[in-house]
Amino acid sequence: MSEPHAPRNPFFPLAAFCSALFIVTVLAMLASVFGDERAPLARLFDQYAGRLIAVEVAASLLTGFLALLVDRRQAMRSQHSQSTHALTGKEQAEETSLRPREAQPRE
Repeated sequence: MSEPHAPRNPFFPLAAFCSALFIVTVLAMLASVFGDERAPLARLFDQYAGRLIAVEVAASLLTGFLALLVDRRQAMRSQHSQSTHALTGKEQAEETSLRPREAQPRE
């Protein structure tokens, strides 16, 4: 029987998206430096570049930490449930070996 899969962690794709958005923004800012200074994107970056980068860095850090936190909790729960199942199997084996001899079937 196959093991049930853990639910997907929604924060990993979100962290990847925030990081990719940060990279695209930095590249667009770099391109706007070498482009026309009257272009709308260049003026937008002149006004809001610091805030935009700060928000994207904060979003990348937050989603990254949440992804790691959720992944760690899922791993701990999985490990705990596996150890619980192993203990249950071990207890059953001990219970079988502790039965009186007359209760055990003879061959």
